Amino acid sequence: MRNKTLIGVDIVEFARVERMKQEPFASRILSDQEKAIYDKMEHPRRRLEFLAGRFALKEAYTKANRAFDTKLNMNEVTILWDDEGAPVLRSPYRPQDEVQVTLSHSEHYVVAFCMIIRGD
Repeated sequence: MRNKTLIGVDIVEFARVERMKQEPFASRILSDQEKAIYDKMEHPRRRLEFLAGRFALKEAYTKANRAFDTKLNMNEVTILWDDEGAPVLRSPYRPQDEVQVTLSHSEHYVVAFCMIIRGD
């Protein structure tokens, strides 16, 4: 069996997310677990970073996969944290894949990177 490495990257401008109606957008993007965390956040900037980061990382995940057997619903993918605070992506789409992700925020942007190791 040979492994195949797939990568995806995405960048999101915070201003773009700010212009959207954030509550409907959040419901389309966030899983139930993520939405519970998001709803408890009080600081508007932190909510914006959280939402934009989840969107960027799920877009990077989609780009790395290139195609799914069924249409991907972003709210079925969950991004939480490991014990060290690094993001961890959990997905019902191809759960056998090893998925590594990371996020980085600046003042105006969030960038997300996804690497998938897939055994064929």
